[in-house]
Amino acid sequence: SPSGSSEGDGSIDSPFATLEDARDHLATHGLGGSQTVYLRGGTYYRRSTFEINSSDFSGSQPPIRFRAYPDEKPIISATVPITSSDVYAPTDPETISRIRPEALSQIVEVDLEALGIVNIEEFPETFKDHGGIIELIANAQREPIARYPNGDDVMTMKRVLANGSRTAGDVGVFEYRDPRHAVWAEAIASGHPMWLKGYYRVVWQFDALKVDTIDPVAETVTFTTGISNGIGSKYHRPEGSGEEPYWVENMLEEVDQPGEWSVDFVNKKLHYYPSASWTDLTLEISDLKTPIVLMNEVNDIHWEGITFVGGLTNAILVTGGDGNEIKGCHVTLTNKDAIHIDGGSNHLVQSCDIHHIGAAGIVLEGGSVEPLVDCNHRATNNHIHHFCANDRVYGGAVEAGYQTVCVGARVDHNLVHDTPHVGLLFGSYRNIIEYNHITRYSLVSNDMGGIYSYIHIDRLGGAGDNHVRYNLVHDAPNGDGIYMDYGDPGPSHIYGNIVANVDRAFLYKDPDNDHDIHDNIAINSRVGYQIPLTPNSVFERNYAYNNRDADMSLSNASATQIEANSPSAEAPSFVALNNEDFTLPEDSPVYAQYPEFQAPDASLFGLYEDEYRIFSDEGFRPVLGESTLDLQFDSQLSEKYLLEWSTDLQSWFTDGSYIIGTGSETTIPTALDPLYSQRFYRLQKRFR
Repeated sequence: SPSGSSEGDGSIDSPFATLEDARDHLATHGLGGSQTVYLRGGTYYRRSTFEINSSDFSGSQPPIRFRAYPDEKPIISATVPITSSDVYAPTDPETISRIRPEALSQIVEVDLEALGIVNIEEFPETFKDHGGIIELIANAQREPIARYPNGDDVMTMKRVLANGSRTAGDVGVFEYRDPRHAVWAEAIASGHPMWLKGYYRVVWQFDALKVDTIDPVAETVTFTTGISNGIGSKYHRPEGSGEEPYWVENMLEEVDQPGEWSVDFVNKKLHYYPSASWTDLTLEISDLKTPIVLMNEVNDIHWEGITFVGGLTNAILVTGGDGNEIKGCHVTLTNKDAIHIDGGSNHLVQSCDIHHIGAAGIVLEGGSVEPLVDCNHRATNNHIHHFCANDRVYGGAVEAGYQTVCVGARVDHNLVHDTPHVGLLFGSYRNIIEYNHITRYSLVSNDMGGIYSYIHIDRLGGAGDNHVRYNLVHDAPNGDGIYMDYGDPGPSHIYGNIVANVDRAFLYKDPDNDHDIHDNIAINSRVGYQIPLTPNSVFERNYAYNNRDADMSLSNASATQIEANSPSAEAPSFVALNNEDFTLPEDSPVYAQYPEFQAPDASLFGLYEDEYRIFSDEGFRPVLGESTLDLQFDSQLSEKYLLEWSTDLQSWFTDGSYIIGTGSETTIPTALDPLYSQRFYRLQKRFR
């Protein structure tokens, strides 16, 4: 209990104060059967990792459960509370000179060293995430680091003068347009370092670069180092396209809106424009650079109904071991991955709510390629959204065998939405990706799928026999549906999926490998199936309707393969009862065209009810821990806008033909979606 004592005995009347107290008591006094450590409600602030190692519990033992006490909400937080007594108005003349005059009366200062905050050293020369420094949290929301331009606006490079490839040892130089650079030149000259973030080459390569000099006369920026393949659009070398987007972060000169903040690396001070009055503000700094929980080579440790908040790396890290489980938990505001499984076997992540995190949701690693051994990890029934806020590219809601080996995992029944790039990532061998519901991905970067694979043979040692089946993927106009990129040696088995309202619904790149693709539906996209086929590829009973550029774009296809997959002039006519039933009725044109079509059980897409998650009119809600998480489909939307769009919802289902409508004229106001400000597409009623 937060009110417990290290002198307690662990009873309900005399609880322990810390997790370490409970762990050590169990390790010292023996187990004698399955044990449960109940966490009473309240916040447990941590400045170090809670570790469970093989030296605490070795070999096999009955499960040890760390569980929320009934009807209470325990929170384990890697943050440091900030009170009104910790803040004051800036008095240093140089600091005051850097603040915009119109914001000066609002800015407060915090002495970070005085509070024992440690992660305040300057960024590395180049990075792809948040740079490893603290994050500021106000009222359980991540506050935005100071940025120019504000919001989602960007500057664009005028002309590249030097591409600056890292491998060649060169640095990038470009001409700028915005006169605001002259202000930052003064800051650099006075000893305050500066970084620019951007998509300097392509929209799927994101980099932050330290600035060496800004020349206001020549209107040029020179970086201190290069990046992979240099700056400037890869399609318009050497001078670039003139449209490469970039922005500046963490400059005191740009703290000019409520919620914005910056760290003065020289003076170790935080400057903040409060987003609310102090009486309405709960302010915290995330400052722990190791996991909140580490389970190292242990077995059968279960976490149930606990909320994990903050931290500058993964919230929960499991290395090795067997049978560890994370169920019904809530993970938010961590800077990196929410839950990272590194090796071991039979680990389970079930019915967790993961959102507003810096990188991937769940990463699964394990098994082996030589010999081929399954890890049997599983990620099921998790609601994962608003992820990859910092690591903006190649971070999945769930990753299974993309960058590292993962053999024989199962990723199923997850609801995934709202991310700048990819939905799910997979590779390696014998993984099953099924019954996931994926939407609103590729909100910033394109050339990416809701389900994506690129086989890194040098890292993975091979791949094949993966099954991607019975998934619902839709409404990502900038993204592709199920995308098998180069390097996939196959055969991968893709069947029973429904993909709608994306760019390319089913996309394969590698022309030399056999494919197994059957019984899929592709509708209302730009291209239905863009696939190179070998003579031995299985490609049959794939339905395509109303795809703008092409229903079937098949290269090297045989006459038999073409005849087995002809486009349709009729919509599939889903039942769409009450906006949530995507069952194909018996008289569907799909069955008329393909009598042996194997349709997915549409009732199984996405989340399901279990002992950790219940379904109500408001959506799926946790059972344990009394999570305050808003589980509406998009918590940033007000009822006002839902009512305004109700007529659109009705029109999308008038003929039972579409999963959802294109909503081409419906935009979500910037104020309601400050992270991405992209087009809004309404989804099934049960997720509202």
